[in-house]
Amino acid sequence: MPEIIKEKFRDTSFHLAKALHFANVSKQYFELLKLEANGETKMLFQNCIQRMDWVYHNIYDRLSQNSRDILKKEMSDSLVFDEIMNRLILLEPEQRNIVESIITSLSKGETIEFVQNNNY
Repeated sequence: MPEIIKEKFRDTSFHLAKALHFANVSKQYFELLKLEANGETKMLFQNCIQRMDWVYHNIYDRLSQNSRDILKKEMSDSLVFDEIMNRLILLEPEQRNIVESIITSLSKGETIEFVQNNNY
């Protein structure tokens, strides 16, 4: 098996993790679609689920154990990323910029303090 991916997560593997998150989210949506489908359409969605599994496992099996542990933990909440994107879409550009600033600060280890206005 190629050892090209057997390394710790770093900048380039960030994109790999993102791609696997999206594959995982796609799989979960196909699973939901499959519940409502029947016949040939149900089989189509099942094939899509299997392909997402193949993508995930074909890469996962090539990762170092440390990277597998990190990825497994990350994959447990893939739909959270999708939900965050759904909410961001509803925001105005200025509001999205505020959210981006908050996330940037949090990723740098900074503390964010929210102050609630009591004038309501």
